[in-house]
Amino acid sequence: MKHLRIVILAAAVVAVSGGRAAAQSAEAETLFREGKKLMAKGQYAEACLAFEGSFKKDPAATTLLNLADCREKNGQLASAWGHFVEAARLARGQGAIEQSARDRADAIEPKLSYLVVAVPDDVRVDGLVVKRDGVPMDPAEWNRKMPIDGGRHTVEARAPAHEPWATSVVVEPSGDEKSLTVPAFRAMPLRAAPGTGMTGRRKLALGGWALGAVALGGALAFELSARSSYDDAKAATTNPARQSAYDTANDRRLYAGVALGVGVVAVAAGTMLWITGGRAAPAATDVQASLGRDGGGMSVSWTY
Repeated sequence: MKHLRIVILAAAVVAVSGGRAAAQSAEAETLFREGKKLMAKGQYAEACLAFEGSFKKDPAATTLLNLADCREKNGQLASAWGHFVEAARLARGQGAIEQSARDRADAIEPKLSYLVVAVPDDVRVDGLVVKRDGVPMDPAEWNRKMPIDGGRHTVEARAPAHEPWATSVVVEPSGDEKSLTVPAFRAMPLRAAPGTGMTGRRKLALGGWALGAVALGGALAFELSARSSYDDAKAATTNPARQSAYDTANDRRLYAGVALGVGVVAVAAGTMLWITGGRAAPAATDVQASLGRDGGGMSVSWTY
């Protein structure tokens, strides 16, 4: 029973694979015929796309020959030459087809245009990628004459942590040789991520918090001392001693109030500086305080 199931499964897989192959073959034939019709009308760009699609579905040497012929008529000599060379390999042992592909390749080769993308040793930083027309070049292609179709071509180079570089060059369809050199890369300046890092304002924020902590501690100390002086005033037996103790208590309570204000404002300023400190910009903070028997005050201002 197991053997029967395996046989049935294998037959099903073969049937599905055969169906897909047949469908692809039919699509390849349809595209091939469409390419021939477009070629007859002189619509070479559209014909080349049809032949290319047909070859992808069914990589036959004859299809590649037609694609190469189409590329040649469309003025893409380098592509045509490459297709003829590949068609000769595919048609190896097929006599006339192989010979035709070789003859066509030999006839085109003297007409090819070339582009040299020079990448000097001193610009080869880690992670360097050089692209020609958006396609990464193999490092083996650097500093070598490589066949290229005529037209405008873009060459760009990128490397991690370096500024990108790009240029373009126009190559004639036949018998042209152009070269360009990838220049030395400039390192990109390091930038802290937004909202992070110990910026100048965040350093000031730490100082503000430290000042606030000292001021609040001082306010508590003055308040306790003022209460002690009030107790001394109540216990005094003479008016001069009582008045002196009251004056001392009032002064210390005043100091406590000023210190409390300084502490609250310093903590608030520190918090604001820390929140806005993620933006790397210069900051300036100005703290002014006044103190006297008749009153006291404090002002804090900052810019960013």
